[in-house]
Amino acid sequence: MTNLIPSTADAEANAANMAAIDAIEVGEYACIRGWAKLLGFSADWCDLHSGRAAQDKAPVNAIQNIDGLWLTLESIRNPETRARVVALSEKGAK
Repeated sequence: MTNLIPSTADAEANAANMAAIDAIEVGEYACIRGWAKLLGFSADWCDLHSGRAAQDKAPVNAIQNIDGLWLTLESIRNPETRARVVALSEKGAK
């Protein structure tokens, strides 16, 4: 049977990743930070995508680039998920 309760090590690793994501300067692309936190992406992923967004002059509400197309906050159909991404976009949000 799978243990669904995260271990202390998992929680510590997640907190460290969140802190690393917060340390990245995302410029106007804060939604990328929120998306990375929500999905558990790495700080490197967040850094890469925020830099690419700036280079591509992506919409400021961009969350991820898939095959050359920038998905935006409005691409998220569930309003609760959209609100969570916005909340997580703030530095220090968990």
